[in-house]
Amino acid sequence: MKLRNGAATDSLVLTFVRVVTACISILIYKLLAVNFSLDEYGLYSQAILVSTTVTSITIMGMTDAINFFYNKDKGGEVGKSYVETIFALQIIIGVIGAIVVLVFKNQIAAYFGEPKVAGLMIYVAFIPLLTNATNMLQVLFISYRRAKIIAVRNLLFSVLKVFAVFLASYLFKTIEVVLINSLLLDIIMLAYMVWYSRKHFFVIDIRKARFLQTKEILAYSIPMAMYIITNSLSRNLDKLVIGWFGTTEDIALYSIAAKELPFDMLTSSFITVLVPYITRYIAEKKYDKAADTFSKYIQISYTITWLIAGGAIVGARDLMVILYDPKYLSATTIFVLYIIVDMFRFANTTIVFAAKGRTKELIIYSGSAVLSNLVLNIWFFNIFGIVGPAISTVLITCVLSVIMLFRSGQLLKTKVTELINVKQMLTILVEIIICGIIAHQIQIRFLDGFSSLITFGLTFVIYGTPLLLLNFKRVLALLKGINSVKMQ
Repeated sequence: MKLRNGAATDSLVLTFVRVVTACISILIYKLLAVNFSLDEYGLYSQAILVSTTVTSITIMGMTDAINFFYNKDKGGEVGKSYVETIFALQIIIGVIGAIVVLVFKNQIAAYFGEPKVAGLMIYVAFIPLLTNATNMLQVLFISYRRAKIIAVRNLLFSVLKVFAVFLASYLFKTIEVVLINSLLLDIIMLAYMVWYSRKHFFVIDIRKARFLQTKEILAYSIPMAMYIITNSLSRNLDKLVIGWFGTTEDIALYSIAAKELPFDMLTSSFITVLVPYITRYIAEKKYDKAADTFSKYIQISYTITWLIAGGAIVGARDLMVILYDPKYLSATTIFVLYIIVDMFRFANTTIVFAAKGRTKELIIYSGSAVLSNLVLNIWFFNIFGIVGPAISTVLITCVLSVIMLFRSGQLLKTKVTELINVKQMLTILVEIIICGIIAHQIQIRFLDGFSSLITFGLTFVIYGTPLLLLNFKRVLALLKGINSVKMQ
């Protein structure tokens, strides 16, 4: 089955590079885990937690705003003027965010109970601005059908980051140098994307920003920003709770075990490419086409994500040693729970809400998730220790995912059972459970004594081979369906 140029082709290119990029990221964490102590890695994790939290707060829904206003005008001059204004607003917000981090660095250190964190804030204060601006440019690249450029860029800079971390780990052996290298690479990456945009698309001149558009932009973006902020808090709340109640070593263990693995990286590229199609279909009230496209994305997402994640659960202990270091094995339970979280996050349902302008509804869901997570995180931490927040995250993610899938179906004027193909979903789940049990029994009976790499590899092959044979044609059919999506 040959795939011609289309949505799936771009998605496959992005998927391949994102998987490679994710694997490189894991290699980076491996270098950090092996070469730094639990205390040192915990210090690094605290600095990164500050950076990611500020990134989510300061983005203010601007990536969604660019997608909405630019594609609404179908790339016309009006859309370009909105882009310039949005970038100007993001720079202002990003600089303010950096100043706040620097001014309150001692208070941040006091929160974590780690004085050394204050000295790291100078290296991470401007990373949120760089990250947000880069992600906003990526939206334009997708709109101009330059997905492959993004893929190559991500791959190149990921490789450079490995070298930078390698040098910092083995030559300098300080967390400060790791963060400095990361900051410099983010600057270079953004500079490259700005240069490419000026040469091939249009010059984003923030001096031409029309701040009279600010009210309209914020009216759209602030509800989405509130969702992103609350969603980020919900996602990072477990680490923030451990940062307050636990030790630096606790946050090191938890941060490693809760790392995002390449499960959704395999499928997130599809929604990246399909966002403009779904947005435009909904804007034109072509709900049948929007639902069909979204359904194909959901089905291929849970098929691929669940098949791979199931194998990771079966060989979780060996995988922890391969990816990180034996000193993190005490966090294996957290590792497994976060794989389950990834399985529930197989699809990005927010695009339907955003395209329909139902961002206030998203705020209600995410706000409820934050409050529920806060209560359960603290309660479960007191009962189960550092495993507690991971249990809370699984429960909240499951409930929220189910609710949002049901509402997505309603907004697209279809049934959720048609969106997800319940029969197919249950069939795949049963296949995974059966193959997982068989592979696990073979592992404990016949593979004991081998190295972690060999044990995990053989276990995954035993688990995955029958599943691949059972689902190969199904995946190809879904890819062909996605590839047939065309902008009209």
